[in-house]
Amino acid sequence: FRKDLNWDISFMLEETLLKMRKHWDSYLDYIRLDEEFHGIIVSALDNGRVDKFYRTIREEFIRLGMMAREKGNFRQKILDGHMGIILPIREKDREEARRQLHSHLEQVEERLLRYIEALNSRKEVLPSSE
Repeated sequence: FRKDLNWDISFMLEETLLKMRKHWDSYLDYIRLDEEFHGIIVSALDNGRVDKFYRTIREEFIRLGMMAREKGNFRQKILDGHMGIILPIREKDREEARRQLHSHLEQVEERLLRYIEALNSRKEVLPSSE
């Protein structure tokens, strides 16, 4: 992470997380805040290449975020996963922050794959237009 901003960044992330909790039921607001949360992390890396890449995938990020989002008890898991990222950043524990980020991304990937499988199974059930 850039310089010694861990403390400030962790509180910016936590503030965004609190807004995410508040706006859970508003898909667009929630996804915009989730994108903001990840954007804070990306900007803290102070890596121009990563920052440029992130800027190019923002629209796709929003679309995938809406697909990956689930209702029910997954809400707390998602939000807890974000808090799991914040704390090691605050404590300057680079390895734990990395582990938490990977865990979060794996969970999102798993939800996306389930969503895509569900869409595919619905297509198989629908009658053909031929």
